[in-house]
Amino acid sequence: MESAIFIIVAWILSTCLHEFGHAFVAYLGGDTTVKDRGYLTLNPIAYFNSATTLVLPILMLLLGGIPLPGAAVMINTSKLKNRFWISLTSFAGPFFSLLCLIGFIIAYKVFASDAMSASFPSNVVEILRPSLALLIWLETYVLILNLIPMPPLDGWGIIEPWMPENIQIAARRNGNIGFLIIMLSSFTVPIIPQFMGAIAYFVTDFSGVPDYLVASSFKNFREFSMPIAALIIVTFILKNLKSPAQKAAEAKQLQELQAQQIQQASSLSAAAASSEQIVDVNPMGVESDEKNKTQI
Repeated sequence: MESAIFIIVAWILSTCLHEFGHAFVAYLGGDTTVKDRGYLTLNPIAYFNSATTLVLPILMLLLGGIPLPGAAVMINTSKLKNRFWISLTSFAGPFFSLLCLIGFIIAYKVFASDAMSASFPSNVVEILRPSLALLIWLETYVLILNLIPMPPLDGWGIIEPWMPENIQIAARRNGNIGFLIIMLSSFTVPIIPQFMGAIAYFVTDFSGVPDYLVASSFKNFREFSMPIAALIIVTFILKNLKSPAQKAAEAKQLQELQAQQIQQASSLSAAAASSEQIVDVNPMGVESDEKNKTQI
């Protein structure tokens, strides 16, 4: 039980750092709305998202996996300075995940060393060694998955600004379908999870983690899948129980964002109308709204 608690807490922390990386770089790049939305924090509640925090863990549980929660931040890409900053914002999440992975590896090395582990109680070492072994494997697996260049993953977000505009618009419209395809493929096309799992095991082997320790820790963690899923559901419900003042503040922020989007759409429509005098074009109205909002 202690091992499962440590794994879920460490996973949530690494997920928060991933999303904080996105928000922090977006803020540096000019999108100050991330601060208004409360994303510049390590509070996991700020990053709760119905799809990644609630639906995804339950789906993973039903498909036989472990229900680890995800998260998301909403980035207004129209406020970023240029497409370099858009790519950098997408890259920031995996980079922070890589830092977490390195941290897990260092921590495992400490507790795997007889000289270092002697400084800690034996029961602590027995809990942390297998927990860190599984965290290294999981962090590597998800990092590889997230770098696949397919919407709406970060791998696509890195290259998207450099793609033709019509491809960008199509990707934004069908991003959720792409994510569903990736998830289903992971369970229906064995070679995909086998390949990513092999890379994850390569990293654990390189880190000195025995394969049996990862497998046994994974098996033990799965025994607590149902309580973890229940905890996620309860936390999500409590998070959405907001006071009237909070609901009014969020409604005001949403109205301001919609007003900004209408203004941006009007500007783009005017620019497109002007360009039609020179060359026949297809004005982008709704598409421009979708382009300026990215969830990563």
